[in-house]
Amino acid sequence: MLKNILTITLLFVLSCANLPYWDRVEIVLDKNFPQWIRLADKFSDQTSGICFLGAEGNSKTFLIVDDVGSMHRIKYTNDKLKEFTTYKFSEKVTKYLSKFPKKDFEEISFDSSTGEVYLSIEGNLPDFRKSTKIVKVKFKNNSIFSNMIEDFEELNITPAETFEKYLDNNVAYEGMTVDKNYIYLGLEGFQSGVFFADSTYIYVVDKKTLKIIKEISTKQYKIGTICGLQNHNGDLWGVDRNGFNVFRMRLNEKMDVVDIQKFDFKSRIPGTEDLSYISAIESITFDNENNIYLVDDPWKRFYIPGESVLSKLPEETVKNFKSYIPIIYKYNLINQN
Repeated sequence: MLKNILTITLLFVLSCANLPYWDRVEIVLDKNFPQWIRLADKFSDQTSGICFLGAEGNSKTFLIVDDVGSMHRIKYTNDKLKEFTTYKFSEKVTKYLSKFPKKDFEEISFDSSTGEVYLSIEGNLPDFRKSTKIVKVKFKNNSIFSNMIEDFEELNITPAETFEKYLDNNVAYEGMTVDKNYIYLGLEGFQSGVFFADSTYIYVVDKKTLKIIKEISTKQYKIGTICGLQNHNGDLWGVDRNGFNVFRMRLNEKMDVVDIQKFDFKSRIPGTEDLSYISAIESITFDNENNIYLVDDPWKRFYIPGESVLSKLPEETVKNFKSYIPIIYKYNLINQN
């Protein structure tokens, strides 16, 4: 999976001008972010997905997954990471995952209408089609807070020829979100060798029948990759990692795209004002107060800055980079009226 250099600051860029004035939004980096996803000796590894579970008082709880096959529940209180819990797997789940060439968890989504959690598993060689799965996560006692995953329920999405058509080794559905009626799957992209093409697809899946009812090509919208999706107030928000932006997509009742907004992104080293690093933003979610959260995947080879940058950083920051600790961003969504 190619991780292109992301050198972006979330500045507002409106690419379509036919939205009502009240519906135009701006995104502003929260003053308390970015932060390392680390609590003492607990941290995630190659974080690839995040979803918001809920809030209680000043605390907000999320699920995150890593593309090395682990899932965690994290809680922020007053914008500080206070709890970090790694889920255990039942014997049944351990046996199920042992059949995969790589335990490649890529995206996670919480269905607020049912309380269910969906997980996208990316396929790898020798049979990447067979090992690409969309599953429902079954927790012990049907409780997300039980700290135990008891089972995965595979979803048989049809037609298979459409679902599998553009899959490749380590290239599958890195974007996924769920609403009351649909599952939205965002293909990472089309890959030729080590390069991605200039567009990809979003598939809209009927939740009841699990049939793909709409194929949305992103070519005319200049979205080259999809590495995260989130439904928010009827719009699809996503991450175009290789396009260096976050996008907002408006669909009508026929699932046709009627508007696109894009927001540039620039990585920032936590604790600095203007130092950036080679980031690979992998997922997006919203909390209950319209704040946006992005997480990156510290892809080993390119993640650590060069010595010219490291020499300017505190020892603890250098340690975090060299330990491949992921970073989380928070942005405030502001209406421009």
